[in-house]
Amino acid sequence: MKGLNRFCFLSALLAVLIGFLSAHAQVDYATGTLRGTVLDPQGAVISGATVTVINPNTGITKTAKTAADGVYRVPALPPGTYQITIDARGFAKEFARGIEVTVGQILVYDTHLKVGAASETIEVSADNVPLIQTEQTQQANTINSLQITELPNISHNITQAVYTLPGVANADAPRAQNPGFTGFGTTGFSIGGSNGRNNLSTIDGGENEYGTGQYRVATVPQDAIQEYQVNRNAFAAEFGFTNGSAINIVTKTGGNLYHGSVHGYFQNHSTSATNFFNGIQGLPAAYSQNVYAGFTMGGPIRKDKLFFFLAYEHQRLDNPTFANANILSAPTVSGPSSAQTAYVNGLKASGNPF
Repeated sequence: MKGLNRFCFLSALLAVLIGFLSAHAQVDYATGTLRGTVLDPQGAVISGATVTVINPNTGITKTAKTAADGVYRVPALPPGTYQITIDARGFAKEFARGIEVTVGQILVYDTHLKVGAASETIEVSADNVPLIQTEQTQQANTINSLQITELPNISHNITQAVYTLPGVANADAPRAQNPGFTGFGTTGFSIGGSNGRNNLSTIDGGENEYGTGQYRVATVPQDAIQEYQVNRNAFAAEFGFTNGSAINIVTKTGGNLYHGSVHGYFQNHSTSATNFFNGIQGLPAAYSQNVYAGFTMGGPIRKDKLFFFLAYEHQRLDNPTFANANILSAPTVSGPSSAQTAYVNGLKASGNPF
C-alpha cells in the first residue's frame, strides 16, 4: 500500500512538473509581449499608471503598473487583437483598440496622456505602433493568418509559406539528385545553407520534431493554424536544440463568437498538365490525385472562460514516385540486351541526338 501511495505521489508530481514545463514553453515560444512608456503632455514619465490589456474575443485580461521610469510590461499574451486602457490620477483615461500581438513579438506601445478628469475617456488610434520591432534582435518573420489563408499551398504543408522568406532554399534538391544522400527525414527547407535537419519546430510551445528536424506531426489542418514565427538567425538562447532555425506554430482557438470554415480541393491528371517526360518509352504515364476536404468550428462553452475549437481534414494523396535501381552498376549486367542495342542503333541511324 505504501508503494502504491508513493507511486501515486510521484505520478502527481511528474504531472505537475510536465504542466509547469509546458506552460513555461508556451510563454517562451507561443506568446508575445506588450511594453511601453506612459508620458504626460510635456514628455515627463508617469509612474503608477494602471495599464489594462483585454482580448475581447476570449476575455483574457491582464494588468500592469508603470514603474518609476514610466515603463510597463505585459508578458505572455497569446497572439490576437487587444484593447488597451491606461489610467492615471490627474489624467484623462486613454483607450486604444486594434492592437495586434503576434507570436514571439515584443510590441512597443508608448503614449502621452492628456490632463483631465478621471471620468473622461479619450479613444486614440493604434496607428502609433511602430512598424519596425526595435526590441527584436534576431532575424525573424511572422507568417500571419492572411498569408496562410491566401497564399497557394497545394501540398497543404503546414510551413509551406516559409519558402516566401529571404534566405530559404529547398533542402530536398540534393536528395532527388543523389538518392541515398541522407537516411534521415528533414523539414524540407534549408536556412543559411543548412541541410534541413537543424530546424526546431514547436506547436503551441510543444516540441514537434524527432531530433533530425523532421516533424512529428506534419498534417495539422491548414485552417487550424493561426500564425507562426520563423526565427532565421541570431535568436536568443531560449530557442535551444537548434543551430538552424526555430519555427513556432500557433493554432487557432475558440472565442466568444461562433465561427467556422469549410474547404475542399481536388486535383488529378485530368485537371493538371501532364509532365513532359510522362509517356516516353520506358517511363509510364504517371497518375496523380490530391484530395483535401475539411472543416473548422469554434465558439464559447462559457463566455470569457471556456471555449472549444475543432479542426478536421481528410487527405488522399496518390502520387508517382521514383527510385534509383542502379542498373548500370549491377555486377550481373555484362552488356545491353539485343532489343536495347537495336533501339540505340536506330537512334544513331536517324541522327537523333537523344
